[in-house]
Amino acid sequence: MVPVRLVARTTVPHRLVAVLAGLVVLACGACAPRAGTTPGTGPALSPAALDLLTGSGDYPAREYQLDVAEERLTQRCMTAHGLAYVLHEPLPPIGSDEERAVDLPRRRIVGYGLGSSSGGQPPPDPDAGKPAYEQALFGDPRHRQELRLPDGSLHTFPGDGCIAESRTKLYGDVRRWARIVSIPPVIDNVLRDRTRDAPELAQANARWTSCMAAADFPYPTPEAAIDALSTAYAEHGPTPTLKARETATAVADGECAIRAHVPATDLAVRQEATRSLAAGQREELNELATLHCDAARRATSITQHNAPDC
Repeated sequence: MVPVRLVARTTVPHRLVAVLAGLVVLACGACAPRAGTTPGTGPALSPAALDLLTGSGDYPAREYQLDVAEERLTQRCMTAHGLAYVLHEPLPPIGSDEERAVDLPRRRIVGYGLGSSSGGQPPPDPDAGKPAYEQALFGDPRHRQELRLPDGSLHTFPGDGCIAESRTKLYGDVRRWARIVSIPPVIDNVLRDRTRDAPELAQANARWTSCMAAADFPYPTPEAAIDALSTAYAEHGPTPTLKARETATAVADGECAIRAHVPATDLAVRQEATRSLAAGQREELNELATLHCDAARRATSITQHNAPDC
């Protein structure tokens, strides 16, 4: 039982989230190590690769810098097309890995996000959805590219347009961007599956359950709390009382996760499990981390802010 899936992978601006939605799970046979990539051999993961894989350490700061740079480059490109594009830059990451994973400030505003259709996101641009805007931003649909991922899923993404142009300036080409943002989460999901029954995690989960019961929220897991609230919303709608209950539950959930060190334990067991990755996977992750660090350095000239170097 793993009651938290809290570690944020990215702070991609809300208008660009749709670009990442081209993941269609086809099969998981590719999750197994490829021939010639024996676990336990080959290079160790670099610190930057470990951060990239698990979404921890200095990765959020570098990713934040890249997200801000991408937004600004995209705005410049859209302006050149004569189209308005209002910047919606993400907030900088603060706190420890555990605090970022739980994100108590957001929980205090929107709870789990169940009772709010916007999820706390700002409204889209006024021209969003119009053909000229979509064409300039996302490019020609006929030029979309595809990337097959290690789990057999398919990531589709713009091959031209302002988003692709911005990513090309930062990463060198859009396929590098796609590999960096798509492959590490797939491998991390494999680690999560391998570690879900780790004794240390079971002990942390038990501490979370006890903490929640003491706070008068007797749920065995966060999923159980979310399911109960979702059922209540389906039956009664988003009433003020129910929204308040959702917020209180989500905050208690997050506070107990920190007290029980569930996110920190989850991260530690996944980091330890990287030893079992195939040599080819570790080589690829090291390569992707180098490319991510190079892109973050390029972003410095745009953001005028230095993210932690690799």
